[in-house]
Amino acid sequence: MPGYGKGIGDLGGGTGTQSVQGSARYDNLGIDLLLDETGDLVVSTTGDLALTPDGRATLLQDVKHLLDTLPGDLFGHPNYGAGLPRLFGEEDRADHGDLVRRAIADALTYDPAVAPRIEPDSIEVKLVAKSHPREPAFSVSFTPLGEGFTSRVNLVWGLHAGAQEISP
Repeated sequence: MPGYGKGIGDLGGGTGTQSVQGSARYDNLGIDLLLDETGDLVVSTTGDLALTPDGRATLLQDVKHLLDTLPGDLFGHPNYGAGLPRLFGEEDRADHGDLVRRAIADALTYDPAVAPRIEPDSIEVKLVAKSHPREPAFSVSFTPLGEGFTSRVNLVWGLHAGAQEISP
């Protein structure tokens, strides 16, 4: 099939959405298929599956998946996942906030999928003060390693809200 795939990988119209073919690699932070806020695959303007625009976006997407996944839920990777959904429904426990904070910090520090890409001493997890007691939210902040990033990644995670970055 001569000529198959010609034109695939163009950034298409200057949108900044990178397609699967002809992509750059982000050495430490990685590259992945780009997902929208609902978890669906993003399609580039050329019709290809879009890739994360940079390593920071890849790491943020990986952290979201790690926090939302229960161990055993991902076929072929039985130990992957922070297990946070197991802690919800126990908000009446006095130590609930501490348990969730510790689970998030431990996942970011020790999970082999994200830990090598995060400065371990930079991880901060705090309960969002104005979050509903039955649906607590947690502020998560850390510094990515590599690619010259010096600014922190800040996101808010909650069981029903998922994770959302709150700074560039």
